Amino acid sequence: MNRIISFAITSLFLTASGAVLAGQDQPEPLKSESNIERMLKDRRVMEVIIKTENNPLDIAMTEDGGTIYVTHHFPGKISEISENKVVRTKYFGKNLTGIALTRDEKTLYVGVGGEDYVAVIDAKTFEVTKKIPTGKWPLGVRISRDGRWLATCCYLSNSVYLISTSTYETKEIKAGTNPFYLAISRDSKRIYATNYGSANLSVISVETDLGDLKANNMHAKVIKTVKVGNGPVGVALTADGKLVYTANYSEASVSAISTESLEIEQIIKVGVNPYFIGASPENSFVMVSNYGSNHVDVIYANERTTVEVKNATTNIYVSPNGKRIFTSNYTNHYVGVIE
Repeated sequence: MNRIISFAITSLFLTASGAVLAGQDQPEPLKSESNIERMLKDRRVMEVIIKTENNPLDIAMTEDGGTIYVTHHFPGKISEISENKVVRTKYFGKNLTGIALTRDEKTLYVGVGGEDYVAVIDAKTFEVTKKIPTGKWPLGVRISRDGRWLATCCYLSNSVYLISTSTYETKEIKAGTNPFYLAISRDSKRIYATNYGSANLSVISVETDLGDLKANNMHAKVIKTVKVGNGPVGVALTADGKLVYTANYSEASVSAISTESLEIEQIIKVGVNPYFIGASPENSFVMVSNYGSNHVDVIYANERTTVEVKNATTNIYVSPNGKRIFTSNYTNHYVGVIE
């Protein structure tokens, strides 16, 4: 693994430590807020720590957040966690990266970065049913909401691959330098991919014909490249689809971009080394993990507050039903649950 990958995958995962904090008193939240929102605004976080295999990275989950699947980068394994306990762990390939679960919760798609393919895995049997060749070092993996295709950022190929979920045919779209993570719009018509090496965001339009999806009826192209902060890694869309956020790792900021104008609306200062962004399904907030400090930045309508967590986080997700938050800690080898 060359120096670029070592920096992007290993050096980004910094060691940090900390403790749960009962912070300053905040105004009484509205009754309509969820328990998660109330806790975050009160700046009191109750974490459950689940010890896992080494180097937990990306997370996929069921609708209710009751079961999650975690990739372990260097061990090349996936752990299934249910009711806050690891129930099984299995080796799948060299240097696992991104993971996504289909909406029917039957199939996992996993980036095997060290072997340049995406694995199709039966979520019940934990068996690989297909290996789909991609560009070099597939990282972020996401499925379109209509379920007809998935996409992965290929870090060393400077491209995004579209993959049909029916035929497994692929289409390559050239992006910026070192694409890292991606987000897909709810209407399945756009991909937003961060380019770590070129400090920008590729906006990709996607149009597909009806029927079985093959390479020749996947129509995709970059429609705009938006300059963001240095070293963008994480990316997330708000639930209403009006804003897309990028976590700019190298300059401690988040860029908020209008999906209508494709212009930056605001640059928000956050903690040291922001890495990943998790979005609330209710459009009330996004959460930014920070490698250089033991806190998470919570952004409400472009205003920021901070909550302490037990250790610096890698990836961070809000469950689809909005009731649970999951974090991975790459260096200290655990998954955190906030609920």
